[in-house]
Amino acid sequence: MGQTSGNEALKIARNLVRVGEVSSVDDESGMVEVLFRDRDNMVSAPLPLLSFEYNMPVPGDSVACLFMGNGLENGFCIGKYYSEKNKPTEQDKNIYRKQLDDNVYVRYDKTQKDLKVIVDSVELKVQGGSVTVSAEEVQLGENAEDGIPLGKQLKQWLDNHTHPISWTNSGGSGDSSPPSTSSPSPSEKVKVE
Repeated sequence: MGQTSGNEALKIARNLVRVGEVSSVDDESGMVEVLFRDRDNMVSAPLPLLSFEYNMPVPGDSVACLFMGNGLENGFCIGKYYSEKNKPTEQDKNIYRKQLDDNVYVRYDKTQKDLKVIVDSVELKVQGGSVTVSAEEVQLGENAEDGIPLGKQLKQWLDNHTHPISWTNSGGSGDSSPPSTSSPSPSEKVKVE
């Protein structure tokens, strides 16, 4: 077998990692074609995204690609990267941020141990098992201020509450009797301490 000269090795090395622009996206296969303007606008063969996570770039995104060294046919699209055109939203080493869309992201602050999921709606399905929310305070609603009675406390109050009565004629005044039918039982599925 012949040996590769230094110039040939350098040429191969220069083509191992390339920067280009996504020209087309195949959503079904998870592959992209990449345009390399520095190679006479050559377009790669379809390249799989290396991340094994479905978050496809869009045409026009700048991406880095890794090739096997034998041309632009065999390789991977490593993914998008930060640049002058595409700057990080936050610049803090203690923040993990996964940008999913323009105004949709997951953000974790390592210092505060604070996780935020910013999204328009959430659907949470648990296939069997249970969901536990454990916190010193649970707020239901963005401007939640008032506490609410729950479970057995609320049932006991509903079953035993009365109303003051004041008659305008000679009937007198006093309190009404408790409700004649009891309130629904507390949920066996939703529980509180």
